[in-house]
Amino acid sequence: MQFSAPICALGQSPSLSPKQVVLAYVKELEAHKLREAVMTYISPDFRQHSPHIADGREALLRYHESKLNGPGGALVHSTIFHVLADGDLVLLHRHQTRGPGDRGTVYADLFRVKNGQITEHWDVIQPVPDKSVSGNTMW
Repeated sequence: MQFSAPICALGQSPSLSPKQVVLAYVKELEAHKLREAVMTYISPDFRQHSPHIADGREALLRYHESKLNGPGGALVHSTIFHVLADGDLVLLHRHQTRGPGDRGTVYADLFRVKNGQITEHWDVIQPVPDKSVSGNTMW
């Protein structure tokens, strides 16, 4: 992951801004500290709007574990290109690849943060095409 964000111990996340909470959560995920990330930064009443993940902490943890332990999971490289924050909403625009030769996938992840924890998540996911008519990257 190519950014720096503060990491806090359990129970300390309410002092962080919504942007800091989301970046700290993603940094923990990238370090493969899945359970710590979910239990620290995800609210017990977490609502998931992504159609391929169920609501709740345990469902989110199972999803992350399946991605990490799946084909190429340990080789994932993610770069955040844009972070937008407005009140309790934080948007990450990122590019993820799974090793050499993989064009990757672009994600727009929207998080709602309340009381120092992520309470909701939405995403838009798009594979990077072979070429762009404009010649510009997706990020």
